[in-house]
Amino acid sequence: MAKRVDAAGGAGALHANEQLSLGEGWWDAQGWYDPRRLEETLVGKDGPLRDKSTGLELTHPSMTELIVDMALGESFRPQTVLDPAAGFGNFLYEVGYRRPSVKRLVGYETDSHAIATAQARLQPLEREGIVVQLREEDALHASIEREAFDLVVSNPPYVRIHRLGLSREQLRAKYQTAAGRFDIYFLFYELATAALRPGGRLAMITSNKFFTTVSGGKLRRFLRRHYVPLRIIDFRDASPFRAAVLPCVLVLEKGGAKSPASRAIELERIDDAGRAAPLLGLARDPIPPTIEVPRLGAPAVIARTSVASISGWNDSEDPWHFGGADSDSVRSLLERGHSRLESLFDRFSVGIKTTADGVFVSPFDQAGFDSGLVERELLHPLIRGRSVERWRVTWDPANGYDKYLLYPHTADSAGRTVPIDLARYPRAKGYLEAHRAKLEARSYVREAGRSWYEIWVPQTLSLMETPRKLVFPDFAIHNRFALDFAGRFVGASAGFAVPASTLEDDDLWYVLYMLNSPVYEYLHKRHFGTSILAKRYRYWIRHVRAYPMPWPVDGMRAELAAQARASARDGTEPPHHLTRALRAFHLSETEAQAVKLHIRGWLGDGYDYS
Repeated sequence: MAKRVDAAGGAGALHANEQLSLGEGWWDAQGWYDPRRLEETLVGKDGPLRDKSTGLELTHPSMTELIVDMALGESFRPQTVLDPAAGFGNFLYEVGYRRPSVKRLVGYETDSHAIATAQARLQPLEREGIVVQLREEDALHASIEREAFDLVVSNPPYVRIHRLGLSREQLRAKYQTAAGRFDIYFLFYELATAALRPGGRLAMITSNKFFTTVSGGKLRRFLRRHYVPLRIIDFRDASPFRAAVLPCVLVLEKGGAKSPASRAIELERIDDAGRAAPLLGLARDPIPPTIEVPRLGAPAVIARTSVASISGWNDSEDPWHFGGADSDSVRSLLERGHSRLESLFDRFSVGIKTTADGVFVSPFDQAGFDSGLVERELLHPLIRGRSVERWRVTWDPANGYDKYLLYPHTADSAGRTVPIDLARYPRAKGYLEAHRAKLEARSYVREAGRSWYEIWVPQTLSLMETPRKLVFPDFAIHNRFALDFAGRFVGASAGFAVPASTLEDDDLWYVLYMLNSPVYEYLHKRHFGTSILAKRYRYWIRHVRAYPMPWPVDGMRAELAAQARASARDGTEPPHHLTRALRAFHLSETEAQAVKLHIRGWLGDGYDYS
């Protein structure tokens, strides 16, 4: 078998005298292939692969080792291996080096630089008798043999298809997961499935966005139908990539029965300079409590691990939240017999999206409002994400962030939102005409048959002017729900809900008390929310409206509502928040204690658990 040498650049280095001449700087001082130098050459400031629209993310050598190690396990002996997005051939080389059983390595790649590197890298394996077939071709449009491979391993592009210039219609005709606003990596999962034989394995690193998004529903169902999970790792904010990508690694087996040893592992980035296990520890049992995640061209990060068995692997489009049996049991207790939050509200919605904030929002701080630039009746206070604190909205146009919104819409006799007649507002007309070129550049507004000066998503005027709203930012580190009683408009970086007319103010304050409690912090982060960078979570409308909401007796609701009012007035947290919120769920003493301990263990420090 070909000799393996680990150079400073990482595992699997290849000596320069064994390959094609690929240029200076791709080799270290000893003449060994160096992945870090290769990255600097190809993806550096002036590198030929610098264009981010390609979706290229280089895989750190340690990550390659981890993925291959998990795919092969102790006994899996693949003979045929496919990488449909082969890049520099790292995965194919790693598998070919590791397993003498390998007879054939096949890779597809559209970039000529990468293909040349991969060909050079795999030459020693060819000399050992392995058939290497590298094709400069887009795998999504290639005719790949069906059920011909024992293992598919890859790091495909992560971008939306419009950035790659691919035909959405052609892809939808060929791939069933090409639905809605799909990402290109969806299709690589489907391609791999067709190429794998029954009992074959899939090991892939992609974005984790499909775990919870609506557009990822078909892919989640597709994977549940065709595979059993072996190991799933959600890196969350401990990303091994420098780009704003939150990746996951899936190791799945086509068909067969789910093993009790199947594990889901979640990572959480922590500020810790102490010792941590190497990345390969994620392939071992027991899983180390902390892991060092290396990154190409950036310092490593330390992450805390959370391990659970994989439950709920069923034929559905349900979001993926891997909490294990204990977590599922706690969620069942908190949902038992309770209606969803949406039952108390007439409407949930995202805020207004102008697609031209520089015209409609940015100029209108307090000075802009006072300037008379446009008619004041067209300017409305605008709540944005940072305006929403826990318990209260802190809107102040003198603070440099909060603004008014120029709203060039009105309601017709049927209540429909329509553009204003500019002739009636000469100052607004002059202002908008001065920005006409910028506004008309929004081709999608024109193509939709709309007036050039309209806001793209204006929402309904009557909805915006509703005097009572529940508001929340679209992403936050902690739950930040508040009530607005001033009829302010809501911007795109926040969501809102209009309560039913039958919901009394006290009941609305009770709902606020619950939503800001550690119970809902846990529910959102563990079961509903989507983790993004810097420990933040997305607060999608579809998730918030699906929260369970218990309805205790009037006296308890009034007591908790009073606590919420006090917190909004004083900016303080209510005492005994977790214990009092749990009382509303009608749990037995034993159940409440078990739930409390579980929430405390999962959320960690920083909360009042009294």
